[in-house]
Amino acid sequence: EAADLLIVGFGAASDLEIGDFLSQWGLVSVVRKFEGQAITVVGFATEKGCKRLLRQDASEGVFYRGVRLQISEQPPVSLPPHESEVLRTEKLEWRRRAVARHFAQRAVSASATAQPMLPQLPVPAAGFPPRVGDPGFPGWAGHPSPLGGVAGPP
Repeated sequence: EAADLLIVGFGAASDLEIGDFLSQWGLVSVVRKFEGQAITVVGFATEKGCKRLLRQDASEGVFYRGVRLQISEQPPVSLPPHESEVLRTEKLEWRRRAVARHFAQRAVSASATAQPMLPQLPVPAAGFPPRVGDPGFPGWAGHPSPLGGVAGPP
């Protein structure tokens, strides 16, 4: 279940900056700033992210660029009715897009940092000859001898 918070104190930060900052507590699906007001509505994709942020706020406070954020679960009385309606009708679409964007970014970052897999060669235990089909060492039975030719059975 998703959860929304009303936060005051972000100043002139962009929606992307706010989302990046708050993503340390959970997957942020909605960031909506209201012009002319200092209110930012933040929606987390799960209730856990919302609870983590509220727990942090209650214990130590949450600071953004040196300013303590005021975090509330209840909508303020001054929220325009039109904006409330927009939030209700578009909330599911925003969340769907945010989750898709999150996983698309994770896939891009994972593919950019992926290292090619090198084949793992089995290493025989010390003192034992290699198994049939394993690459052996020179001088073992069936493998070229450093002196030339193929070594035979002991």
